[in-house]
Amino acid sequence: MAPKPNKTAPSAYFLELVELILRPAKAVKRTVKKVLPKPKPKPAPPSVTVMFDSVDLAQFPPNPPAVAGYVGGYWATAVPLFAKFPKAKHLSIAVNASEDADCLDVETGDATPGQASAWYWRQIDRNAKKAPGGRPVIYANLSTMPQVIAALKAGGVMRSRVRLWVADYNGKPARVPEGFDGIQWTDKAYGRNLDQNLLLPSFFG
Repeated sequence: MAPKPNKTAPSAYFLELVELILRPAKAVKRTVKKVLPKPKPKPAPPSVTVMFDSVDLAQFPPNPPAVAGYVGGYWATAVPLFAKFPKAKHLSIAVNASEDADCLDVETGDATPGQASAWYWRQIDRNAKKAPGGRPVIYANLSTMPQVIAALKAGGVMRSRVRLWVADYNGKPARVPEGFDGIQWTDKAYGRNLDQNLLLPSFFG
């Protein structure tokens, strides 16, 4: 007679199940994500100042941020222009080296590069008596500016103590070229007989 099965003996399936339950669980690797600080937004670049100038006061747009006018020559616009726009920033321009103003216009028919240094020091002396710390401005086109810079350097003028305003009708008004404080980039702003300029925030500072 065949032996009767031992009903109390655990089955192989049961033993396997117990072994799985009792088997130590494998360590679960946890990936810890390092929380990095959010990058600070980059500060917005300082905005430029827009300045207009023209010999015809009727060409100026309403409420211009800054305006430039001539103290002498054929079109002495400074006095009536500044009176018309009292809230705008003002820049006076001398068309020859014998005149006193904020800026000397160096171009054909006006002042020469060789006159820039003497004019500069006269304005420094004039400004010191009124409000110390002023920086005179020299205006010239891009091809003439190297001569202006050389003349100023020869006359002992430090670059940091003068504002250079360059004329370059390049059709790219997005920024002021490196090495200058302002640029006159068109003489046909709004389709008018109107010069438009971009100036660094420090120009009137």
